[in-house]
Amino acid sequence: MLSHTLILEIGIAVGLVALVGLISNKLRFSVIPFFILIGMVLGQHAPQFGNIDLTFTESKPFIDFMGRLGVLFLLFYLGWSFRWVG
Repeated sequence: MLSHTLILEIGIAVGLVALVGLISNKLRFSVIPFFILIGMVLGQHAPQFGNIDLTFTESKPFIDFMGRLGVLFLLFYLGWSFRWVG
């Protein structure tokens, strides 16, 4: 059974990714550097604001898996885009 902390952490992570995506879209920049920055801010050395701990200790295995999947999709996208250039 999933704990409430796991669901909260995944919800915060998805919300932050969506927020960073919107900000990069408004600034008309690529979303990839913003995702890298948000990944550096969150993680093992993330700040703690009151009861909100952004280290995501409960959902670390899930977020690690999703990060690897994201890198896989990024490499697929880059390979697909270079295929059509030449």
